[in-house]
Amino acid sequence: MKFFKRTKRAVQQNLLSEQISNKVLGKQRQWADFLNSKTSMLSSKTLLFALIIFIAAFGSYCLYLIVSAFH
Repeated sequence: MKFFKRTKRAVQQNLLSEQISNKVLGKQRQWADFLNSKTSMLSSKTLLFALIIFIAAFGSYCLYLIVSAFH
């Protein structure tokens, strides 16, 4: 007695999900390559400075939201 039969529909759904995931991974790779080409000309000091500014900006905004929630 088979309780869990693999139907044709389940196989089609697996195939469809594989195709979708392959498309998403391909687009992620294209986007990563594009961003790497844009930032390849920047030095590591510049990237570190941009990261610090980004963290400071959003950290201060989060702190503002937390403080304003208690007023």
